[in-house]
Amino acid sequence: MFDEYVRAQSPGSHPSAVRQLPGNPCKDLLQVLTASTEAEKEEIYRLRYQVYIEEMRGHIRHTEADRIRRQLRDQWDDTAYHFYIRESGTMLACARLNLRRHGPVECEAQFEIEKFRPFFPDNVCMTSRLVLHRNIRGSHLLRLLTCAMYRFGREQDMRLNFIDCHPQWLPLYSRLGYRVYRPGFNHQKYTYVIPMVLVGDDLDYLEQVRSPFVAIARRYRASMRDGSYCFPGFRTPRMSIRGLRSRMARSGFS
Repeated sequence: MFDEYVRAQSPGSHPSAVRQLPGNPCKDLLQVLTASTEAEKEEIYRLRYQVYIEEMRGHIRHTEADRIRRQLRDQWDDTAYHFYIRESGTMLACARLNLRRHGPVECEAQFEIEKFRPFFPDNVCMTSRLVLHRNIRGSHLLRLLTCAMYRFGREQDMRLNFIDCHPQWLPLYSRLGYRVYRPGFNHQKYTYVIPMVLVGDDLDYLEQVRSPFVAIARRYRASMRDGSYCFPGFRTPRMSIRGLRSRMARSGFS
């Protein structure tokens, strides 16, 4: 995803700056960075706290929150790659990516990711804790962040990327290229969520849904055509075009 790629073999060894490729549709004056210091990660944890605990009033659900330091972190942070966007000293957006080859991922049993062989475990990952500062919601920064993470996943040979999705955001993530493959479940931290998976190298499908990842995907060999042949459980959620466009516009993907 970058002109100078993050070619890390483990989360502790990657550089902090993530540069944009010339011609990348996600390019911007702002950079997507990866956290390489504890200070950077603590900024991320504080933004999470602002959103999950203070805005969403998640004190009861998120017992792992540190109220004294005003940080929200958990055990999955230790093996994650942390991506973020910052401007003028303010953390604007962040998300984490856990590669299964570095260890178990959150809610692994509920996601049934072991069934996704032969890609499990070395070529699957999970994106979570995506947070936007309240002042930039509805901007293009969500697109910038997710494009950067998609490119990183391709460089790391990640074939499948999993997320858990609140039902109201199904149109948004479907537009990115994620697909529903099993029923939802009650997540102890986020109530009811629906597992979704992105087949990163299924270029045909990304083009079909007009994913913002298409321009990046075309730079790589598309080793999987019609990725649904591996996963007969894929289902496309019903949505209206008007509702999809409205969600996309509010979230910066218009």
